[in-house]
Amino acid sequence: MSEFVITNARICDGSGSAWYRGGVRVRDGVIAEVGRNVAPCGGVAEVDAGDGMLAPGFIDIHSHADFVLPLHPEGENLLLQGVTTIVMGQCGISPAPIVPERVLQLDEYAGVTRSGRKLKWDWQSFGQWLSRLEELPLGVNVGSFIGQGTVRLCVMGFASCEPSQDELCRMRELVEQGMEEGAFGLTSGLAYPPGIYSSDAELEFVAGGLMKRRGLYLSHMRNQADRSPECVEATINVGRVNRIPVQVVHLKAREGDRPGMAAHLFGIIERARAEGVDVTVDQYPYTAASSTMRSLMPKWVHEGGVAGIVELLSDPVRRRPLHDEMAASERWLKCMEHGNGPRGIVLGELPGTPQYTGMNLEAVAKDMGTDAVDALLEVILKNQGCDHGVYFTMTEQDVRNVMVNPLVMVGSDGGIALRGEFVHPRYCGTFPRVLGRYARDLKLFSMEEGVRRMTSLPASRLGLTRKGLLRPGMDADMVLFDPGSIADGNDYEHPTEPPIGIESVWVAGRLAAHRGRLTDERAGRVLRF
Repeated sequence: MSEFVITNARICDGSGSAWYRGGVRVRDGVIAEVGRNVAPCGGVAEVDAGDGMLAPGFIDIHSHADFVLPLHPEGENLLLQGVTTIVMGQCGISPAPIVPERVLQLDEYAGVTRSGRKLKWDWQSFGQWLSRLEELPLGVNVGSFIGQGTVRLCVMGFASCEPSQDELCRMRELVEQGMEEGAFGLTSGLAYPPGIYSSDAELEFVAGGLMKRRGLYLSHMRNQADRSPECVEATINVGRVNRIPVQVVHLKAREGDRPGMAAHLFGIIERARAEGVDVTVDQYPYTAASSTMRSLMPKWVHEGGVAGIVELLSDPVRRRPLHDEMAASERWLKCMEHGNGPRGIVLGELPGTPQYTGMNLEAVAKDMGTDAVDALLEVILKNQGCDHGVYFTMTEQDVRNVMVNPLVMVGSDGGIALRGEFVHPRYCGTFPRVLGRYARDLKLFSMEEGVRRMTSLPASRLGLTRKGLLRPGMDADMVLFDPGSIADGNDYEHPTEPPIGIESVWVAGRLAAHRGRLTDERAGRVLRF
């Protein structure tokens, strides 16, 4: 029997209730006792919390770790910020289900091989993918959604046409099968191919595969700017039609798009909830987004997948009209308007153009001796499926206007990041940033409420009945931190610096990280719905 007691802690149990001084007894990876008078006895090991705050391990409900986790299963950047559970398969793209003839297209789209990494791709069904994950020495607990874009890719490739009835039924069957094999639900990425080609009617039908088990539908909407109200309504309608819970992911509400946008969007959501539609929201705590450079290109360009894009951009005759179309497009002009022009787009870690890592697009264009649109197209061409950037498109007030709502839980929209990589700082700092900046410093909500939004709220949303609370019988996933100093510790220039104030992290009662370093313990497991 393995047993230890944590004493002298400020117990923040994840419910949102006020913290109190007390202790926790852990036995064989499970919380056995929590209270004000918990004390060691009979030679049981004691961990003195030193008046630190003890909370349930943080749950990242929106992770893009999928394609890197098999190669770096320890999840260092996750554990060091207190994350003990992640849920992948976001924004419409999951590694499964996949058929052999589509593997290359999915690999190219995700930028796996181009990034210098290589997956074995020795699975096809969603269940086989989860079994593959179970073979890994996981540092954190892992669950996954099915990506609607991946399902469409399986059945139709990158075709832009409407699916036939047989194709619709096949997609719905794949979703239902994935649910039976352990998926938590379905995600869509409607700003990205191939999901960008899906109609609302198609989404409503395919999401019907969630009905039997009431899986959760999460949507990265088609438009996160001036047409957000219509897109929120469309997301809600998927839940209304199929009687399933839905979530609007990384909600944005720019006042520049519409005065009072946040209040308007939450009004739509509250009316739907009053009607009986179960709808919630997640958000990351930053003014900058991160996505592929390809996402700024017109819809028609994506039909041939990454290979088609490379062929197009390699042809000067075809590339010039594309350049002119992009430069005049609403998407490009809006991006320039909200993001301080090309200076507001910063290139990430790109294998084909390493000399431009961390540079803004204006500087890159100047170096190339061309304009911003052509520079962007050249970066896309040279990186062939691995072309992420950071987009500064929001104000601090925009972030706060969403964050204050109690329906909002925390999701990083990040993934696995190695030390020294140039990524969005959300990969390494999301959860400490919420607690340090928005709870403690700005007092948008209490520290206890901040913890609730990253523990019991996502656990309840996902049906994780043994996680998210410090209660007897719950899994001993825990984080000990200093509420007075906790902070993200990184920025856009040094994005992988570890956070401040995280003392210790336990997964299943085993010490996984301590004072900024991982231990040798790997207690994470695969979670099934």
